[in-house]
Amino acid sequence: MAGKFVQGNWLLPNNVNANKQSNYSFYFDGSSYVDMPDLDLGTEHQRTYSMWINLSGSSIPNAYQTLIGSNVGAYKRLISINSTYVQYKVGLSNDISFTYGQSITAGNWHHIVITQNLPSGASNFTAQLFVDGTLIQTKQESAYWLNQGQTSQANRIGASNTPDRYTTGKIDEVSIFTRVLSSSEVSSLYNSGVPGNPFDLSGDPVAYYKLGETAIGQAPGGTWNWQVPNHAQSQQAIEATNANDFTQLVTPITQLGNTHTLSIWINSNGNTGIPIGQFFVQGNISSYYNPYTNSADGVYITTDSSNNQGLPLSSIIYRSNSNQLTASIGQLDDDNWHNLIIVRTPTAVKAYIDGGSELTLSGATLTANDTYLLRFLTGIYSAQGAAWSGLVSNAAVWLSDRSSEVANIYNGGEPQAAYTTAPDYWWKLDNSTKISTVPPTTGTTPIINYKTISSNTLTTFNSKTAVINHGYGFSSGIAMLFDNQINLGTQNTVSYWLLSAPFQTSKPKFNTHGGGVNIFANYSDQVGVGTYGGAYILKGPVNDVITFEIYNSTSSSEKATLTFSQANNPTEYAKIFDLNYHNWMFVRDGSNVSFYFDNVLIDSSTSLNATNNTVLVRFSGTMGTAASPTANWGGNKFSNGVEVDEISLFNKALSSSERATLYNSGNAGDISSLSPSIWYNGDSVDFTNSKMLDLSGNSNDASLVNTNNGSSNTGLLTNFQQFLIYKEGAFAGGSAGTAGLALVNTDLGLHNPLYSQFSNFFNNTASDRISIPYVLPAGTTKFSVSIWGNIPALTTSVNKCLIAQQPTGGTTSEGFSIFTSNAYPNTNVWFKVENNTSTQTTSNIVFGEWFHILATYDSGTAKIYFNGVLEDTTTGVTSPLTTVNTTQTILGSLNPSGITIPMEGNLDDCAIWSGTTLTDQQAAQIYNNGKPSDISSLSPTNWWKLGDSSYTNSSNYYVFPNEISNAPDGISHTAYKPSISAHAPEVLGPGATLGFVELDKKGDAPNSTNNAISYNILKTDQSIYTPKYVSQYTVDNNYSMAFDGVDDYFSIGTNIDVTGNKTFSFWIKRDANAGANDGGILSIVPTGATSDFIDLAIFQDQIQGVTANGNANQRVATTISKDVWIHIAVVKNSSAITNIYINGVNQTLTSGGQWSYNAISTPRHQIGKSTGYYFHGLIDEVAIFDTALTDDQIKFDIYGASTTANKSADFINNPNLPNPVAWYRMGD
Repeated sequence: MAGKFVQGNWLLPNNVNANKQSNYSFYFDGSSYVDMPDLDLGTEHQRTYSMWINLSGSSIPNAYQTLIGSNVGAYKRLISINSTYVQYKVGLSNDISFTYGQSITAGNWHHIVITQNLPSGASNFTAQLFVDGTLIQTKQESAYWLNQGQTSQANRIGASNTPDRYTTGKIDEVSIFTRVLSSSEVSSLYNSGVPGNPFDLSGDPVAYYKLGETAIGQAPGGTWNWQVPNHAQSQQAIEATNANDFTQLVTPITQLGNTHTLSIWINSNGNTGIPIGQFFVQGNISSYYNPYTNSADGVYITTDSSNNQGLPLSSIIYRSNSNQLTASIGQLDDDNWHNLIIVRTPTAVKAYIDGGSELTLSGATLTANDTYLLRFLTGIYSAQGAAWSGLVSNAAVWLSDRSSEVANIYNGGEPQAAYTTAPDYWWKLDNSTKISTVPPTTGTTPIINYKTISSNTLTTFNSKTAVINHGYGFSSGIAMLFDNQINLGTQNTVSYWLLSAPFQTSKPKFNTHGGGVNIFANYSDQVGVGTYGGAYILKGPVNDVITFEIYNSTSSSEKATLTFSQANNPTEYAKIFDLNYHNWMFVRDGSNVSFYFDNVLIDSSTSLNATNNTVLVRFSGTMGTAASPTANWGGNKFSNGVEVDEISLFNKALSSSERATLYNSGNAGDISSLSPSIWYNGDSVDFTNSKMLDLSGNSNDASLVNTNNGSSNTGLLTNFQQFLIYKEGAFAGGSAGTAGLALVNTDLGLHNPLYSQFSNFFNNTASDRISIPYVLPAGTTKFSVSIWGNIPALTTSVNKCLIAQQPTGGTTSEGFSIFTSNAYPNTNVWFKVENNTSTQTTSNIVFGEWFHILATYDSGTAKIYFNGVLEDTTTGVTSPLTTVNTTQTILGSLNPSGITIPMEGNLDDCAIWSGTTLTDQQAAQIYNNGKPSDISSLSPTNWWKLGDSSYTNSSNYYVFPNEISNAPDGISHTAYKPSISAHAPEVLGPGATLGFVELDKKGDAPNSTNNAISYNILKTDQSIYTPKYVSQYTVDNNYSMAFDGVDDYFSIGTNIDVTGNKTFSFWIKRDANAGANDGGILSIVPTGATSDFIDLAIFQDQIQGVTANGNANQRVATTISKDVWIHIAVVKNSSAITNIYINGVNQTLTSGGQWSYNAISTPRHQIGKSTGYYFHGLIDEVAIFDTALTDDQIKFDIYGASTTANKSADFINNPNLPNPVAWYRMGD
């Protein structure tokens, strides 16, 4: 994540300190502190605290000073320091005292890090103190203390929550992690005394307070207050597969047909050499619920690992109906996030990697009949080692061809919050994923954890889980043996909900071998004859006919036979294998028995013995005798991927109304009002004793019994969890079902710093408003309004106005307004144009959470978008707009002189477009996954960033600058109101200071001094000046050269010497459709040279290069953006690349890891082509210098001189630069 942040309150850093992470700190005077919200640090007991301190005085006093305060314990100090110890409090009362010796002294900056590590299953934890990058002391303590209040959190900087433990001195750069930093990461943060960026580490912090650097101050009522944003953003992904424990992500069975678009984000998470990744998997016919297979339909990626199980190396593979198509790709196990997009049309497959060029997959012939069933988002291929041991996120499915929207789906490397076209299925696999263990249980904690997946498909069933009668690694299903035989008499009802998938569409069946299924049965020696042993038997389908045989006598001739056929019941029969749950119900009344499918009568018989009772003891399968219940039992069970749930038995024949209650329009639910005799569902499991729990209240639980290979007796099932499936979500499968899923922190979606870090808080009064002297012109037929809001939990009126253009005096016959409804708690947002019918969001706001509203108007049609998605359209609205009496736009209040609807809560980033109706795609672009962003490319007429750019005038009223030149600013109506708040979309846990004065913000930070801060300078004191370096040594630059990425390149002079120290400078603009590897820029290999050359390219969207055969390539992790001009300079010495600059900034180099480089032996001198790669885009101003240029020469004399439009650096006449040995103007 780039180290770019909103800078607070007129900072003027000393340019000697340019590009340092911190130039400002806060001075704590012994009574001041920063209040943080209670930070959620989790319960895993892995922690790291990092901060810089500079304590006042000639020596550190004996009394403890609190650096980080907490909300628990007697002194409520988390980290404190005195003359001898740094003390770290664990839990309520245990203190760990580190002796620091002479490593910390008063009056000097020091970097302090404390780590806490409790390994899994360990009885002791380790705590360590680092000072200035060096480990000072390690302590071990009992894990007992971690459970004594450890879950309570840090919540202050500079003070405890008791009044006697304050800090006197400066504190800066406070960051907190929920993991243990390595010693090398600690060194990276220390960075030789120049604070490092915590976002450059492999896992982001949960809190990062830059303090003086970004705090914005205000003094309402004379009491000074600084708002301190937390720059840490929270983002997570699922560690979804693991080669050693068979973890899978399971979805509801979904028919994708022969046209679909699949998108998923993957990251190897530090694992290299992963041979195979298996995504969007069906599972094969014979072991459908076992993704541990090498014959499943699905999407595969392979690397160059030797454990490829016979698949093509470095390829993307698509299988449907066992037809395999492939295309070659680069290595994706590189610890970076990658987006896979696969587009299937009836007879063709295309793929896109990271939004790049289209790849056509070739191989087998696909037909329209080769449809695709989805069951797993991730799978394991053939062997344990052949799995994607990494992270996955944001899996989406469209049942249509979305190849025209690849750029929108990829979104520049960040998953969308709202796509141009909404997916038909979408599992975000991010922070919205929740942990839910299977309730209720008895005995020990459940072995398996389930995690719901945020999706736009939701199960309507009461229970979240169901029984799969075909488990991982097993070839048959399970049977349920009731604890007690149950006599249902002569009037009774038995019911179950069943889902069966047509994995063999020509011969669908309900068990593996295609024979009968004993649905409900008694002991084999008490009911029926032969191998049936059952009272309710299902046979078929045979020739599209299902037959039921129902016994209640010891004579095989006394039975009722019912049929369910396609011929007699075509509508219902077609639903059997439609991938949905359906209710199957048998109602007996004496000799009559009837079968209902989804409460539709299918068939009846009067052939039962009217006087014999129905006595049952099991569900599914043939099991032993009364003397030996689990002996000698074999098949005749539901299997073959059948799912069963909500099994219920009644000692009465349900009436018509009771059947309707049970069926509940297809939504299984609470049936306790029907007084069942037995009731089981997939949520009610006793894992300890392998039982289904009876929800009827009659305590007739069911033991789970399993056979392996159809006939052998394996007794009670001890690993039942593998036979459960989450109807909508993910679970850990594996041979024993013990594999764990993990939500882990990730930087996916965090590559860009927050554009907005401050908002304004409106306090529910008419005076808390912002007035802007702007109205839409009279006669307007098109306009759009965008605004962000956050309303706290309220118990009174929730009618709150965000923005309005209406005349003073209360009339509503002109203008427009956006406000929340008065319903509570189901509060939505309304958009009204003049006094017409409101256009309303269908979504309700979530109190305390940010939401975005875009309202548009186009010639009488009004639309409202909620969080980037269109939710309502109203036609017939008055057109054109009337604004004759309207004089202003008001933020935070409606009709301030009439009946007032004030705002309570925060507003941020508001914009208006006059004469423009924004599109669905632009609505999603503004919402930007929940993060306000730069919208200047959309050309708003007015744009107020509110808290991030506001300042006070001479009367201490806030002025809100309009980001559009010559457009009107806003102004508040009360001094310091509405107040600035470090609370903006995606800003987590902002802080606020107490006891500070304005001068406590210091232009002093570790290794950075003499920075200036302005005081009492107003915005109006600023002179207009373009803050860009403009060299007097420039030349006109009007042209560049375009390269098509296929075969375009320049061959340049062959006498260019690239040995020794050299600098290569050039401008590039990648084409918007350039692939990740479409980036060959420069390749110079002198004639006959085999050891000294230069080869530069964009590879995997990063600038990379190599010089001298045998050397590792050097690369920069920064993604090189598309469709924007970027300056790159590369410096080498006699044997290696030493520096790479992007837009004048020296970047951190990484050796190897991305580019599979082969030795160069063929001489060449080329622009636009390197080793096997062509450049796609524009190249300009290529220059080569026979020396290693300095940072300033590259930044100021080359890059800075070229930032003015149509100007470029003059490499010949600038005395600050040596003459280049080559300079290619590329078209000028």
